[in-house]
Amino acid sequence: MIDPPEPAAPRDATAASWHGLAVLTLITLFALVDRRVFVLLAEPIKHDLALSDLQLGLLQGIGLAMFAIVVTYPIGWLADRYDRRYILAGCISVWCLAVISCGFAHGFGQLFVTSAVVGAGEAGLTPIAFAIIPLLFYGPRRQLANSVYTIFTTLSVGLAIALCGYLIAFVDIVRPFLPGSLRHLESWRLSFMAAGLPGPIFAALLLSVRLPTERTVPVKSINPAPSVDDVSLYVFVRRNWLTVGSFFLGLGFAVMGFAAITTWLPIAAMRQFAATPIEVGNDFAAVIVITAIIGLVFTGFGAPILARRFGVVMPILVLTIATFGAAGAIVFILRATDTRWLFILYGLHAMFAAAGSMLYPTALQDISPSHLRARMASLNLVVTFSFSALGPALVGLASDLMPHHPGSIMMAIVAVGVSGLLVSGVLLLICCRHYPATLSAVRLGSRATPSAL
Repeated sequence: MIDPPEPAAPRDATAASWHGLAVLTLITLFALVDRRVFVLLAEPIKHDLALSDLQLGLLQGIGLAMFAIVVTYPIGWLADRYDRRYILAGCISVWCLAVISCGFAHGFGQLFVTSAVVGAGEAGLTPIAFAIIPLLFYGPRRQLANSVYTIFTTLSVGLAIALCGYLIAFVDIVRPFLPGSLRHLESWRLSFMAAGLPGPIFAALLLSVRLPTERTVPVKSINPAPSVDDVSLYVFVRRNWLTVGSFFLGLGFAVMGFAAITTWLPIAAMRQFAATPIEVGNDFAAVIVITAIIGLVFTGFGAPILARRFGVVMPILVLTIATFGAAGAIVFILRATDTRWLFILYGLHAMFAAAGSMLYPTALQDISPSHLRARMASLNLVVTFSFSALGPALVGLASDLMPHHPGSIMMAIVAVGVSGLLVSGVLLLICCRHYPATLSAVRLGSRATPSAL
């Protein structure tokens, strides 16, 4: 499937375009609820199934990423050739069934497999969303659409945690009205089942999105001049390996740091400060809403000013600054004495993350030829999934190595999170040098040689 060419003059965004963006945003919120419900259920699951912190980290990291790493690129390959809506609807069905199956697990092995299938199903969401948005919005409106999608995705992280807290409370309220076979199940099992049930609704909603008609492959002239639009993914990455490698690996280490912090900080708040799931959910939601608004203001007002000053390299430069800033903010959680200070410091960390994350989708789309967009996003997801799996697992391992230290979980979060973010910043600095040449080659459709990049 080849995307329709972007018009020379930006086309106005239609109601159908905004409807499609809204649907993608709602599906992302639903996916985050299915993913985050495990975070607030981690402690009762650990108690009932006798799990270690390392096993919890594996379930939230490698468990989610294992199958995702394998299936992400095939999903992107399918999405570049067939109707992306149907491919994503299939992904939704898979992850919802897997989330429900988590509620029937009776040991680490079963829960590991089901969580891995959840990750495999959710693997198609981001690459397909990033490939659909350029079909709905063109020119500067694409940056606006990416920012809107990212801001609501960021807001959804906090909202999802809050919804998970209420979901856990809700299942206990409705327990007396359930059939006898379900009434006596643990709350965490019922919560998993409830989280996966709305899947068919979102799959049907996705199919209501209207996409532009794709153009057919043009007939090539005899001995055409090779261009970026003619090459395979392998050839494009080989020609631009410094840009793609430093960008993807830089994002990978950043995600490792963010995953280590975001996954374990709610658990640390409940374990070290005796916070309840609802308290943690509400605090996280408040922090993320505030930082997401700051990120949106930055994207709308600060980014254009920086773009005039630094040119096309601005998105990568902002990402670089964001990773260093986020690392500096999170160091001070070791001094937190209660959940209020813990989440204030996390808010500073999240503010840097929000500012960088809103520019990342456009940067990725800009260095991806249109016929490779879903596959480039999938390849990026393979890298980030791999690194995101390491973050939670490394924190769990480090915590288990300090079983008698009262602040072991906080020390492990800082060690893993800050290390990943600092390495990310260095790699993104390298990317700043090579990004403009690749961007120019993609925009011009000209062949980019290794020596030029």
